[in-house]
Amino acid sequence: MLKILGFIHHNAIALLALLVALGGTSYAAFSLPPGSVGGPQIQNHAIDPVKFDPKVINGSVRAWAYYAPVVRYTAGPGRPFVRAGTPGLYLVSWRTIALPTRGCTALATVNGAPGSATATQIRREIGVSTYNPQGQLTPLAFEIVVIC
Repeated sequence: MLKILGFIHHNAIALLALLVALGGTSYAAFSLPPGSVGGPQIQNHAIDPVKFDPKVINGSVRAWAYYAPVVRYTAGPGRPFVRAGTPGLYLVSWRTIALPTRGCTALATVNGAPGSATATQIRREIGVSTYNPQGQLTPLAFEIVVIC
């Protein structure tokens, strides 16, 4: 019994802080109705990419795609669509994701082969150019990511 009283005496402030912290969260958990706190109650620049504080978060991935020209395979969320023109030149757009016309940047990389890729935003599409190691336009598989 003396050990318990000694423990309480030496840790009284810590135990009081623990009770206050647990009491506050317990009160919130049991007094608020289910589903009462959601998107409308959260202030702008607080949580999801639309509500991020732009001074704290530099960007978030808005869209991405993978394209393999040999087999004409396209993958990614938002149903990406790739139009190929001259070998090594592509236009990428997304059917269900609307890209903003400003404030975004696109990055492209060649996948599975030596070479390089560049990406340029053209209105709501992304222009991608793929090059072999000698710097000539060549149809190569690439990945693209749009960060806003």
